[in-house]
Amino acid sequence: MRNPNMSEELGLEWSDEHGIWVHVAHKCGSEWCCIHNPSDHNMRDFPLHFRMDRGALAERICPHGIGHPDPDSVAFFVKMDPSCASWIEVHGCDGCCFDREDEE
Repeated sequence: MRNPNMSEELGLEWSDEHGIWVHVAHKCGSEWCCIHNPSDHNMRDFPLHFRMDRGALAERICPHGIGHPDPDSVAFFVKMDPSCASWIEVHGCDGCCFDREDEE
């Protein structure tokens, strides 16, 4: 884990349970951010978890304990590397990530 005193020096402000520090809120600008400015997806209130085995992809843990890729994290990954679009959203799904309003 990084020294918390370094966070101010580096412009970082938030750390998850793994000690991962991320950018300060104003660095998001007007873009969606899974931490500071989540889009209006149906999982936005689920707990956030970072998958270190997937490059720190953010997941939302549903009430059933399943990790679903956070849409804002997915969008960031695809923006940085479009080739990951074919695999970045693959997960063991129980349906909690589907927006029920979109199905109607």
